Formats: sequence, C-alpha cells, structure tokens
Amino acid sequence: METIKTNETKKVQLGLFILGSILFNWFFWKEELGLNLLLYNIFIIGTLSIIYPKSIKEKRTLLMVSACTITALMVFFYGSTISKVTNLTSLLIFIGYVHQPQIKSIFFAGFTSILNFFRFPIKQIFKSLNKNNTSESAVITSLKKIKLVVIPLIFLFIFYWIFKAANPKFDIITKELGDKISILFEWLFSDISWIRIPFFLFGCIIIAAFIYHENITLYLNKEIGFKDIIKRKRKKRVVLSENEKRMFQPKVFPLSIGLKNEYRSAIILVGMVNLLLFFINYLDVSWLWFDFEYKKDLNLSQFVHEGTYLLILSILLSMGIILYFFRRNLNFLPKNKLIKQLSILWIFQNMILVISVGLRNFYYIQEYGLAYKRIGVIVFLLLTLIGLITLIFKITKLKSAFCLIKINSIAVYSSFIFLSLFNWDIIIANHNLSNLKSRKVDVTFLLTLSENTLPLIDKHSAILDTKGVRYQGGNHHFTFNWKVQHFLEKQKDHSWLSMNLSKLKTIEYFNNTNTFYYENK
Repeated sequence: METIKTNETKKVQLGLFILGSILFNWFFWKEELGLNLLLYNIFIIGTLSIIYPKSIKEKRTLLMVSACTITALMVFFYGSTISKVTNLTSLLIFIGYVHQPQIKSIFFAGFTSILNFFRFPIKQIFKSLNKNNTSESAVITSLKKIKLVVIPLIFLFIFYWIFKAANPKFDIITKELGDKISILFEWLFSDISWIRIPFFLFGCIIIAAFIYHENITLYLNKEIGFKDIIKRKRKKRVVLSENEKRMFQPKVFPLSIGLKNEYRSAIILVGMVNLLLFFINYLDVSWLWFDFEYKKDLNLSQFVHEGTYLLILSILLSMGIILYFFRRNLNFLPKNKLIKQLSILWIFQNMILVISVGLRNFYYIQEYGLAYKRIGVIVFLLLTLIGLITLIFKITKLKSAFCLIKINSIAVYSSFIFLSLFNWDIIIANHNLSNLKSRKVDVTFLLTLSENTLPLIDKHSAILDTKGVRYQGGNHHFTFNWKVQHFLEKQKDHSWLSMNLSKLKTIEYFNNTNTFYYENK
C-alpha cells in the first residue's frame, strides 16, 4: 500500500478533501440521487487515482471502477433503488480495495471500508495540518493547541457571569451590547440553515473516509488465515507402553470414535431426508411440471407465498447441514464414498426442488403479473442453484466454506449489478398492462410503482376505472392524478443535480399532455 509522504502530496490530499466536502454539500443537499451521484462517482474515482496511483492499477480495483461507473450511469438513466444501493455498495468495496489492495474477497474489502469510516478519519486531517508531525502525536498536538484557547475562554465566561451578577450597571451594558450583537448575527446569518451544518460535517466525514485511511489489516489478516482447501487436522498421538495403552487408549483416541459416530449420523440423516425429498419431488414433478391447471378452489397466493418460503427454508437448511458435515475430517475418513454420493444426490434433489419453486412463481406471475418479490424469488432461486453447484464443488474438490462464501458473494454482487441494468418499474408495468383481458391487473399495486411508470399508466387509463382500495380519500383516478400533481410539484424543489433520464421523460410527457390532473386545494 503506497503512502502519502511528501508535504506537497499532503497539500493535494487536503485540497481534495476540502473540494470533496464542498461538492458533497452542493450535490446532495435537499436533492435526490441522480446525476449528482454520477458526478460524485467521477470525482471519487479521479481523486483516488491521484492519491493512490498504484492501488488504482490493480485488476480488482479496476473492475470496481467499472462497476461504480456502470451503476452510477444506471442511477442517471433510471434512478431505480437497486441501482442506487448497488452503486453505494460498489463504492464501499472500491474504497476497501484502494486502501488495502492485497485483499481479494469483496466482502472483506467492504468490511475494511466500513471499519475505516468508524475509525473517525477526521483525525487524519490533523496529521495533514501538522506538517512536522506525521505520527499519532499530531492529533494530541492539535488538541493541545485547541486547549490553549478553550480553557481561557471558559474562565473568561465564568468571571463574566460573576461580574454580571455583582454589578447592575455592567449587567445593563452587556445586555444592550448582547441585543445589538444578536441583531447583527440575525442579519448576517438569516439565510443560513442550521440543519445544513451537520449535513456538511457528515459530508466531511464521508469524503475523509474515502481520501484518508487507517492501515486496517484486521480483515486482511483474517483472509490470510483462511484457506480455499480443507486440510486434515491430525491430533498428536502420545507414544504409550502396552500397559498404558490398555489403561488409557479409549480416552486418548476419542476423536476417531466421534468421527465414526458423526459419519453414521450423517448417513442416517442424509439417507432418510433423501427418501422424503424424493417423495416430495415426485409429487411436484407429476403435479407442477406437466399439464398444471389453475383451479379457482386453489388459493394460489397461499400456494405460492407460504409454499415458496417453506421450500426455500428447506433448501437453505439442507445446504447448512451439508456444510456442517463436510466442515472438517469427515472429508478424509476412509470409505466415505457413500456419504459423498448421498450428499450429492441430496443436492441434485434440491435442484429439482428449486425448479418446482420456480414453476410455482411462474404460474403466479402468469395469473397476476410481475411484482418486486416475484422477480426477487427468480433471482434468489438462480443464486441458490449457484450455491448448490458450489456445494458439489466443495464435496468433490475439498473446498473450504470460506471458498464457497467468496464465490457466492461474487455471484450475489454480480446479480445486483445485473438487476441495476434494467428499469424494473417500467418492465413490471409493461408486462402487467399487456394482455389485459387474460390477466388480473392489480391497479393499486401499479400506482405504488415509481413516477416513471405514470405515462405508461396514462396510456392505459381505462384500467383506472376498476374498483380498488381507496387512497388519499379517492379512487384510482384520484390516486393517479394526485401522484402526477405531487410528482410535478416535487420537481420544483430539486435542481438539475437530482435529474435522471426517466424522470426527465416523465416531466416532458406531462408537460405536453392535455390530461386533467387533480389539484389539491
């Protein structure tokens, strides 16, 4: 990790900190995330390229630069919540890799970045201000300088109140002077928002955590301690005489007996659950996979929601049990072929269960349309399949749980980036509004989507005539008109910094349409 050594580079670092604090305050005060987040991403990447030129050239860091740029662009294009969350997560991981380029796993990079925020990076600024002090004593030196001013002021304040109480003439003069000063301050600071001051300080802490860093090696050391391959842990055996062996052997070597018992327990458990799961899969395959017909007496919502959650719990529990049994020396037990075969069979059966859960979700989408949770279930099931595949990899290649966490964390993070690439609100609205005759449209749900979908709903305004839950004291038409009016009014409070392309299209659509909208009087 390269360090900032010269006074010249310290000045650059401090200058970028001040600029970053001002930009944070300008870009985000009373604004929504949009173009401002893209601009700040560019500033952060450019700043860290100047301060940490070696770290920025690392392969993992460059990948995170790409991830930050792509997700920030998606925020500017769509303004979706998933793109905002993914971009902020990407920035955290990016900062972790910049500060500790030796770290490999994305979750440890993220933890390093978070820990750096809580190490109060403002104290690093004191080091920059104290040019002759580069150690931790710089903070103490700065505090001593502050103390030289604060302590005399405290005593001055005490004596002021003593004389004020003891001398009525002094009391009158100071009160008149205080009133004049108060009027002067009100005139000078009438336009200052006192809420903005803590916001500015918050921005200072954020940018300080990006620019300055502690040499946090906690997670780097943890990562070094973890291995990708499981190694056999042998217990040291004590050489005993024949008499000692007869007396103490059962107590000296309990591990092998315990391991054999664990093996037997694993065989019984995995074998029995395999039989049970085979029966469940047989029912699902024969019922769901071929010629499934939705009948009105079937509660499809309960069938999907409760059934899906319970099956997902079953899959996660299965994965946890396999991870537990193959955590240590069971991997090296002679003649352990049977438990490995049963476990792999169990994993394949869980894959079949994943497909069955996916079909339940598909039938529900077919009947009622898309929704956030239904998309979430699809993504979760795909990630579960990846997790199950890595479990097979673990059993056959003796991979550690840490290796599985690394692979699956990359899969989860990649799925977030993938989800950020699409405007899901528009996709949901488009899908649900197509084939209106063959699908039950939840208009109340459609009206909870982002404002970007309002033009699309306006083009299908006939659906607003359907009966639904009353909202804000009115029907669907009232709700729609209120949302449009509220959206257009809200834009007056924001500048171009909050803008995204989808929002811009929505504003242009309603500015050019003759549709009547409800005005809240």
